Amino acid sequence: EFEPGRWMAPMLAHPADGGIASLAARRRHLSNFEVFGDAPVDEWLCLASLQEGTAAGSAERRGCEWLRWLQRELPRRLPCVGAVDEPLAVFHQLQYLQRGCAISAHVDAPTPPADVVATLSLGTGLHDTVRVGSARVRLRPGDLYAIAGPARWEETHEVHPSTSDRLSLTVRFASQSELQNC
Repeated sequence: EFEPGRWMAPMLAHPADGGIASLAARRRHLSNFEVFGDAPVDEWLCLASLQEGTAAGSAERRGCEWLRWLQRELPRRLPCVGAVDEPLAVFHQLQYLQRGCAISAHVDAPTPPADVVATLSLGTGLHDTVRVGSARVRLRPGDLYAIAGPARWEETHEVHPSTSDRLSLTVRFASQSELQNC
């Protein structure tokens, strides 16, 4: 169970831009992820379907195109993602956190598989901070941070309460070869 004031929506990454293409693979890797209330993977938002269902030139279509750009570009622009052997975007996580709410200290669970978790802050308060181990980082709108390796599996990390509502987008990346061996 999650803290009050926290809402999340999973969205399948676009397979044409480095997302998991096969429905069987999506089910195999994402079905045991307890974070979304055990919602079946087949019921998650799907970036490809959202894009196909929007009018050309609309704000919704531009949003889908931007998410696809982000999914393609993060492996090129973030060294920790680029270091992953054939990085695949496992899924996107849209998250809304109400003013004053936090994500408590935790170490990530092993499912779903992800070597790197990259989070983009989309319009935050003036005093937003995250903590990873002993490091505290202040976030501004548009800031991107990523955690990998011991920062995910050994160090606790958390999002501190904000002075305003917080919206973020997280993209989880895993090695294509590791996903094939799972």
